[in-house]
Amino acid sequence: MECEEWGKCIGILFVVAFAIVYWPITLAIIGLYVVYVLFLRDEEFDWLPYRPSDQKTYLDENGYYRFTDSDRLVHRWVAEKKIGRRLYPGEVVHHKDGDKRDNSESNLEVMT
Repeated sequence: MECEEWGKCIGILFVVAFAIVYWPITLAIIGLYVVYVLFLRDEEFDWLPYRPSDQKTYLDENGYYRFTDSDRLVHRWVAEKKIGRRLYPGEVVHHKDGDKRDNSESNLEVMT
């Protein structure tokens, strides 16, 4: 095996050696990461004022979630999926409970 950067090779060898010698700890770390990815990453930490950089949405200065790739408001997208069509000009999406971060279908109402 050729390695152009010895630092990376040594790091990889160290990780592999650690995983072999301390396999119970390695399995525990992998298990905790899987639990985090599957159950905690999206739902449990929505209350944070920031979003991790790997998320598809962010909280804007007005308190609404927006998609990072299009800057589109998430609650308007959810409302469009709920009613099965694009919103018409002049239609407003209202959060029933007043919480701008709760974009569940049951909390959104399309108003003219």
